[in-house]
Formats: sequence, structure tokens, C-alpha cells
Amino acid sequence: MANKKRLQSVTPPPPQRAMTKRQLTRYQREQQAIRRIVVLISAALAICLLVLLIPIYISAVVNPNRTVATVEGQNLNRGNYEKQRRWDLYQQVEQDAFYYQYQQQAGQAQTGSFAQSQQYKDDLQNLNTVSSSPIDGTSLGNLVDNTLIVKHAKDEFNLQWTPADIVSSTIQDQAPPPQQPTATPAPVITPTATLTVTGTPATPTVFVTPTTTITPTIPPTLTPGGPSPTPTRTATPSQTPTITPTPIPVAGASATAGTRYSLLSKEINGNKPDPSTTYCQLACPGLSTDDYLNLIAQPAYLKKQITNILQSRILTSTLQLQLSQILTASQDDANAAKALLDQGKGFQTVASQKSTDTATKDKGGDMGFIARGQQAAEFDTAVFDANPKVGQTIGPFQDTAGWHIVTVVDRQDNKPLTAAQLSTIKGNAFDNWLTALKKKDTTSGALNLSITPTPTNVTVPTIVPAPTALPAETPAPPITSTNSLTGTRTITGTQPVGGTTQTTSPATATVASPPSPTASAATTPTTTGASGATPTK
Repeated sequence: MANKKRLQSVTPPPPQRAMTKRQLTRYQREQQAIRRIVVLISAALAICLLVLLIPIYISAVVNPNRTVATVEGQNLNRGNYEKQRRWDLYQQVEQDAFYYQYQQQAGQAQTGSFAQSQQYKDDLQNLNTVSSSPIDGTSLGNLVDNTLIVKHAKDEFNLQWTPADIVSSTIQDQAPPPQQPTATPAPVITPTATLTVTGTPATPTVFVTPTTTITPTIPPTLTPGGPSPTPTRTATPSQTPTITPTPIPVAGASATAGTRYSLLSKEINGNKPDPSTTYCQLACPGLSTDDYLNLIAQPAYLKKQITNILQSRILTSTLQLQLSQILTASQDDANAAKALLDQGKGFQTVASQKSTDTATKDKGGDMGFIARGQQAAEFDTAVFDANPKVGQTIGPFQDTAGWHIVTVVDRQDNKPLTAAQLSTIKGNAFDNWLTALKKKDTTSGALNLSITPTPTNVTVPTIVPAPTALPAETPAPPITSTNSLTGTRTITGTQPVGGTTQTTSPATATVASPPSPTASAATTPTTTGASGATPTK
């Protein structure tokens, strides 16, 4: 019985009957329909996924690597531009907050905090839409300037530096500034006596009264044949020396600087305002520490090094031209003034009638002696590069101040610079170097800067420095300037160094609370050159 059950358990099942031709055809049709449905569903899902992923891919990969400018063969991509733009807008928020508070104190702004103002909402909107906004000419210019600074620090000035140097400089910039000591009364020098001796030659006896400071006396003058010498005392006026106080370092400044840098490098990674932070209370640029050091702090550090080199090359005696000028606001006005000169009218007469420069027009346009570096770079190029002779008239030409016509009244090839002239030339040495670098002749092929996009005009507000006291009158509104970069431009040439060029720099302000970035450059924003690298508190 058991064997029978075992035999039954291993008996294979009966074979299934094969499908008929009709059944097989129907089954195949059903399978094909199912496969088509699966393919269609898969294709639809793939299309939906592509629709979702393509914008992300374009935003994350294509756009950041798209070239927006080329500087000396180096491509500048959209990704670095957007980082520069966010940093510039982050600075702008802090500066607008300061100016809003200043206007409130002066009774010019509406009530309520800056965070409630329309200006703040507009600033945040701009900051949050950088990726989808057109190229901004000011921020692109700052990025170009910073790129030139880094490149020429190596190629032209042979500077060597390490990432540790950048970090150390940035930390030093975070240190609280030294305090000015309390002024102490200046000592008064007691007058001394001057002896005037008349009479018969004799050896006078001079009694010297000790004083705080001994002033040398004039030797006695003896008159032969006269009576016995009678000394006459003539008091010299007292003098009050000028004492320059030495700033006192703040205790614990190094530790404070290190703490501030740690907060800065940590907090600027964020993308949203956070009132609990030190550096992102109103806005945040969303930069990594490496981005901040490479794009912002490094150009600022190198700008200081280049400035020191340029200032050290300035000669204390150089060619100076005594100039008279006619300054106008437009080329048409300048041409009209030039026509009057061509008709034989005197330069002083035309200057007093046509010039808009209130500092010189009443003096017949007299500017005094001018050395290369005191005026804008365009002014130096037009005047000093012409190597003019006395009596020669140059212009009209344009610089940052307007349209000029100048005449050479006198020329001294090796005239010493005054202290004021030297200070001005040193202060403008870097800006003039950078301006001249970007405007060199296109024939030498040394510098090739081409702008890929066509940015729209950008209005850049001038930042009002922090007031020491509230003004008694209503302050003037901030001056605006238009900066546009259009088409493709080629800049070539090498920059002669010697601290002999100059340009003016835009005003900047450092916001005390909350801490805000301070401009160095650009830019730049202006924006000039390396943009502010170090927020301070």
C-alpha cells in the first residue's frame, strides 16, 4: 500500500493541451498591448522627469559654467558672477539699512524699522532672484577687476602668497580699530630773552634764567666808543607745539578678530536672513568660506599689496604743469568754448564765462601746478602723454569730471611735490593703475578683455559715510551714476608703474551695527575695483 502511494506521488501530471492557433494569436495580441501600455507609461514618466530635471540641470550645471566674460584669455563663468553679485547685493542691503536709519534720525524717512520698508523688500527680491536676473554691469565689472588684480599681482608685481596669508589678513581686518587717547593740554614754552648790547667793547656778563626749553640767543652786538653795555631784553613769543596722539590698541583685539572671522565664515553660508546671527541679520550672500576667500578676500588682500608697491615707486620730484582749464558738462558746450578760443578770445575770459568749475572759473581757470596722478587717469593720458609745451592748448577731452580744455601756462620738469600733492597721488595710485590697465591701446595684444553679454544700465547709489552728528539742514539725496557695459571691448597694453596716474574713488561707508562689508575696490561697486572683503562690527 505504501509502495502504491509512493508510485502515485511521483507520477507526473498529465501534459497540458497546446493552445490552438486562434488562442495563441489572441494571447500574443494581449501581451503586445500590455507591453505597449508599459512603454507608453514609461515614456510619459521619462518625459515628466526630464521636464523636471532639465531646468535643474540647466540651473545647476549649464548656467554656472556659461562664460560671461573673458579677461586675458581667462573665462569668467556665470557661477562666479552670481556669487559676486550676491555679495554686492548683501553689501547693498547693509548700506541701505544704515542710510535708512540716518534718514530717520534726520526726520527724512518714514517711521518703522528698515526691515518693514519697501526698500528692504526690493533688496531681498533682488538678492533672491540673482540666478534668473540679467547680467548686472556693476557686479560683472567688480568680478573683472578682481580677476585682473589677482592675475597682475603674479605677472606684473611678482607677488607670492598662500591661503594662510589671505586668512591672516582677513582676521586682522576684523580687529577693533585702536582707540584715540584723550587729548592732554599742550605744554607752553616759556619765552626767553634776546640780548641787544650797545656801548664800548667789553665782555658782557649774561645771566641765564633756566626755562623749560632753551631758545638760542643772538650774540651781543658791540658799538665801539660807546658807554658801558646795557642789555635790553626782548621777549620771544611762546610756542605751542602740535602733538599727534598715538592710538591705543584695544585689549583683546586679536581674540575678538578671530571670533569675528569664525562667525563670518560660518554665517555667510546661509541664504536667508537670520536675526539671531551677527552678519546675516538682514540678508545673507550664501557664499562658502572658500568662495569668500577666493573671490572677495584674496583680491582685497592683493589690492593692499599692490597699492603699497605703487606708492613706494612715486617720485617726490617730477614733471609738473601749471594749467588753466575750461570744464563743461557736455561735448557741445566744450566745442562752443573751443570755437571762442579759435576766434581769438582770451582763455581766461572764456573760462570765466563758460567753465562750470567753481573752484577755478573766477581765477581764469587757473589750476596751479599739477603732477601726473592728481587728476583722473583720462586727464593724465590726454595732458601728460602729449608732453605739451608752454602755451599749448589741449582738448576738448572727457574724463570722470566732464569735458576739459586746458592750456599750459608753465612747465617745470623736476619740481618737488608738496605734501598735499604727494598724499593725493598716493591715495589714487591703485585706482589709476587699474583704470589705465583696462584702457590700454589695442595694438600691443597684452590685455584682452571681452564682455560676452550686453548688460543693462545700472544705477549705483553713492553711499553716504557715517555722520559724526546729525546735520542741521536736510542732506542732499545720494548721487547716482550710470554704469553700462555693452558689446565686446578689447583692452591691451602694459601699465607703466611709478605711481603717476590717478582716479577718484567712490565714497563708501562702514555700517557699525549690524556689521556690514566695507568696500576696498572692487566696486567695485561701485564699485571700484576689489569689492569690500571684510565685514566689520
